Amino acid sequence: MKLAVDAQPLLDAEKTGVSWYTKMMTQYICADQSVQLQLNYAGYRQYWKRKKIVDCYRERGIKVRHSWLPIRARRKLEGFYPIPYSFIFGGNPDVTIFFNFEVPYGVKGKKIVVVHDMTYKVFPETVSEETKSWLNKIMERTCERADMIVTVSDYSKKEIIKYLNVNPQKVQVIPCGVDLERYTERYAENDVIRARQAYHIPEKYLLYIGTLEPRKNIERLIDAYAQLVKKETKTPVLVIGGKKGWMYEKIFSRVKEQGIEAYVIFTGYLADEDVPQLMKGAIAFVFPSLYEGFGMPALEAMACGTPVITSNAASLPEVVGQAGLLVDPYNVAEIAEAMERVIKDDIMRNTMRSRGLIQVQNYTWKNSAEKMKKLYHQMAGAAMEEG
Repeated sequence: MKLAVDAQPLLDAEKTGVSWYTKMMTQYICADQSVQLQLNYAGYRQYWKRKKIVDCYRERGIKVRHSWLPIRARRKLEGFYPIPYSFIFGGNPDVTIFFNFEVPYGVKGKKIVVVHDMTYKVFPETVSEETKSWLNKIMERTCERADMIVTVSDYSKKEIIKYLNVNPQKVQVIPCGVDLERYTERYAENDVIRARQAYHIPEKYLLYIGTLEPRKNIERLIDAYAQLVKKETKTPVLVIGGKKGWMYEKIFSRVKEQGIEAYVIFTGYLADEDVPQLMKGAIAFVFPSLYEGFGMPALEAMACGTPVITSNAASLPEVVGQAGLLVDPYNVAEIAEAMERVIKDDIMRNTMRSRGLIQVQNYTWKNSAEKMKKLYHQMAGAAMEEG
């Protein structure tokens, strides 16, 4: 069968959930010898840098198609002079997979789209106006154009059905996974020390990793942490790692308002190779997000043997199971109490660590990729029957 993948999220230099999902799924799809694979990407900015990323696929014999027409230009044209996707990239695939919410106009064959969450519907105030406007504009027609919608959790499936009025049979759950070779407790102490020193982090610290944006609830995390510092000045530092999203300024100003600049370390976007070691070295990973379609960082921290404090909201209880310590993300005192308990209770940390290592075995990229493989072969078979 002929399979195409819209590879645009692979080009993100600073990868977040969507781009990691795309990368890991594509990695396994490339190993499927039963398909003729084609990767499509577009744009002219940073052309040579992006070409270098896709060249590693070319070297493996994967066909790569590039269009100079930027995605934003194609979207604007669709309103009055739509150019078919199949005209831009060709290849006549049986199935095309789109990993980032949108199915463009004029795609040949069957279409699979990954819709990761419904943040723009549930928490519109936490999404930029540009992103919210785009999603409100394209999601109805994406659902109409797609032959199958994939999402990453049972919770997100219910949200998609609720907000987009989609037939439940048209939505399939294929969760994120954890790269257990990369996220592991097996790192040596020297590896952890090297990663800490690269960001000037002391030996004892609490850790958050994720985009700096309102949905991640970092301001309440800072307020909760400030309560600990005011109660006990020897509290481990709070390390906040991740790239700046939107409306991130309030996060930095909140630290100043609380007067805890000496206790909070902002690392910026963390190098991929440093993340697992920093997770392993943390006393606890604190992830009190208001809304997640999945919540990959929580599982990754568990795979590193680190206790996880996370929200009792959205998909997070489903993902962390009995292994995480769940808190009300709106209750600052509750978040503070959870951090204090984990810091002080060695037995509790060890129990959470053991449960976390068991929980992550339920989520591997190999298992998820096998589900995706089964799906696109089914879709190709359906296309042949219809043909």
